[in-house]
Amino acid sequence: VITDQNMPNKLGVAMVAELRTTFSKEEVAVIGVSGKGSSALSARFIKSGANDYISKPYCHEEFFCRVIQNIEHIENVAAIKHAANTDYLTDLPNRRHFFARIKANLRMAPGFVCFAIFDMDHFKAINDNYGHDAGDHVLKVVAQILNKHCEYHYVARFGGEEFCAYLSNLDMASASQLLDAVREEIASTAIRYKTHKINVSVSIGASARFNGNTDETLKLEDENLYQANQNGRNQL
Repeated sequence: VITDQNMPNKLGVAMVAELRTTFSKEEVAVIGVSGKGSSALSARFIKSGANDYISKPYCHEEFFCRVIQNIEHIENVAAIKHAANTDYLTDLPNRRHFFARIKANLRMAPGFVCFAIFDMDHFKAINDNYGHDAGDHVLKVVAQILNKHCEYHYVARFGGEEFCAYLSNLDMASASQLLDAVREEIASTAIRYKTHKINVSVSIGASARFNGNTDETLKLEDENLYQANQNGRNQL
């Protein structure tokens, strides 16, 4: 946003202050502009939340340099946030971002929710038989399948061979149908790695019993995952 200080209905510093109630400096850059006012006007703009200030008259080259510099700052912050919130291998959100995201979602839309945890069956054997590069490739393919089925929900890598999903606005029957479709596609996909075809499966523990405490719900899904493993794996 590029705003002059002297506008018909509102001063530029007031508009910047209003913008900052909704958008952070990392989301929207604001450059204040003015040819009038005291020498302290630049400080007033910065205090109100502007990223930068430029006095009129200015040359075009300076103007474009300031704009590009502020855009690069926003892009750099976005890249850092992405790296902090994303699992480097699968490009899914990581565990920390998963919890931050669902807490925000629950505040905005506290309707029916279902949590599910996916555990790849006998994953160690894949690493032992084909190598860790093959294991990494399998994790990427499984992540793609999860992401495809959970396009309108939220899925993350929990760590190791575990993934977690947060499903909202689905009844239990629909959530179960979606999760079982994920399980079936993974089990029926022969994952190609070099000259090998690797077959994998997942066990899933899910819970829709939510009273506002995510830790309790996650404990329940862990218990259900244990039951799925004890009952022979490759099941919900």
